[in-house]
Amino acid sequence: MTASHIPIIEQLFSTRLIERFGSEKDSLSKTQVLDLGCGRGEQIVYMKGLGFQMSGCDINSDDLAVARSALKAQDGTSSDVRLSKVPTELPFETGRFHAVYANGVFEHCAELPSLIAEVSRVLTPGGVFLAAFPLRSVVIEPHLGLPFVHWFSKGWTQRLMIRTVTHLFHGRTDMNCQSIERYLLNEVFYWTSTQVRQILDRHFEQTTSLARGYLRVAKKQTNRNPVFRFALTAAAVPPISSILEFLVSWQWTYIVEASKSLESSTE
Repeated sequence: MTASHIPIIEQLFSTRLIERFGSEKDSLSKTQVLDLGCGRGEQIVYMKGLGFQMSGCDINSDDLAVARSALKAQDGTSSDVRLSKVPTELPFETGRFHAVYANGVFEHCAELPSLIAEVSRVLTPGGVFLAAFPLRSVVIEPHLGLPFVHWFSKGWTQRLMIRTVTHLFHGRTDMNCQSIERYLLNEVFYWTSTQVRQILDRHFEQTTSLARGYLRVAKKQTNRNPVFRFALTAAAVPPISSILEFLVSWQWTYIVEASKSLESSTE
């Protein structure tokens, strides 16, 4: 897989971890990293190929079976991939990991504070947490591909919006109105960037936006939407760059690096 076809977030997270822990294979092989919500294991395979000591967890046992097979096929060895039987509990010992990352996981978590506390627990003192939080303010719901539908609480207003946008836009789903309503009620729980920041501040010493790094990686990809490529080219102009960084961080997806204090006690 060429660099231009690796998702931007994966490239960003791997780059940040290499900058933090070093690029030598020997140092990376000693770096314990957890892929939280690893799904079918695509990113674990990628990160393991770079040299990291990878582990993973997910709530879907079928996806984990695919992940284990993919990891076994990679180099004949297995990785520590575990089922999370309770979504807000991580099935790993305290202080095990130097880094935890998660992409597109937390919008499915109704109890975000509890899960972030668990992330902090499994990190070593001085460990780092990399995450992308799709935000409530994003215009298009990323899983359905439909605009505005996640902005409304259950009721006639949401039902009207669903019927209107499904008539105007195909989106990414063939679900009917009732199925979309159930999905928005039971499967996604969007947070604002301010709420996420407040939760992270309870457990981490420093939180830094990675919006600028995201845009820097995105500029290198050649298989992007032409409009997006044009916007990234225009981002060379400082005012436009600042606007794009603001939109990424506070309106679309809050992409952060949070560092745990070296003096952190085990939680």
